[in-house]
Amino acid sequence: MLPELLNQIPQDQEIGSATADGSSDTRRYHNAIADREAATVIMPRRNAQPWKSSSAGAIARNDTLRASKYLGRAP
Repeated sequence: MLPELLNQIPQDQEIGSATADGSSDTRRYHNAIADREAATVIMPRRNAQPWKSSSAGAIARNDTLRASKYLGRAP
């Protein structure tokens, strides 16, 4: 759903960030947000593993995953 929503916003309109819950922790969502050069605010799933892909979405998601493992998760 999120990629379709982002496509409704004109390409010349800047998007600061996109926020979603852990069920949206998918490559499709992360790549759609990265394609718009927006910050991703999606908490990785509890059993999340780093993605091997080097797409912009995967890089941003892996950074978030490292940070959540280092800082911990909210209860």
